[in-house]
Amino acid sequence: MNLNKKTVETYNSKSGEYDKVWGNDEPQFWQDKIEAFLHNLPSNERVLDSGCGPGRDLKTFTKKGIREVYGIDLAESMVKIAKERAPEANIQKMSVTNLKYSNNFFDGIFSVGVFHHLDKPDFEKAVKEAYRVLKRNGILSLDVQTRSKEFIQEKNTYGGSRYFFQYSPQYVENTLKSNGFEIIKSKIQDSKDQDVNWLLVLARTTYI
Repeated sequence: MNLNKKTVETYNSKSGEYDKVWGNDEPQFWQDKIEAFLHNLPSNERVLDSGCGPGRDLKTFTKKGIREVYGIDLAESMVKIAKERAPEANIQKMSVTNLKYSNNFFDGIFSVGVFHHLDKPDFEKAVKEAYRVLKRNGILSLDVQTRSKEFIQEKNTYGGSRYFFQYSPQYVENTLKSNGFEIIKSKIQDSKDQDVNWLLVLARTTYI
């Protein structure tokens, strides 16, 4: 069974339920995260929300003055909701492992709760693709679930199965570093699940 495909199917069929929970909620810690991302951008020209879901953050980026806002998601129904919520953004169905953009295209990529749905080969592909499409000194804001020991967890929230590849913080950071990123900030945030934490990483592209 392709676990990533099953996860996408759940997001696709349960997008309405997901949107009710996350479509408009912007707690203070989330606002702080967005501000840190925007503060470190080399310019406000072009940003990608990689795994944009129902489009909440796309709308925020436009309000914050980003000139060109892009969003991608593999779930067609999420893309539809995002287009309705943020009609000014350029939104497409697309995989984070195969970005249909030219090299050095974006000033920043914002991705929350997406890369932890990828197995290791796809995780590393997604990191390479992020680096490829980012400009010099481009910023990647990456939030993923982590554990001290690697684990694949199935969750049945929103009425369908989603699969989480929870890697160690060291693996995530090392993968970023080995693919050309410099870690600006890395923070572990506790979650309700005592065995799982959220790793919040802010990284910058480096060129020799």
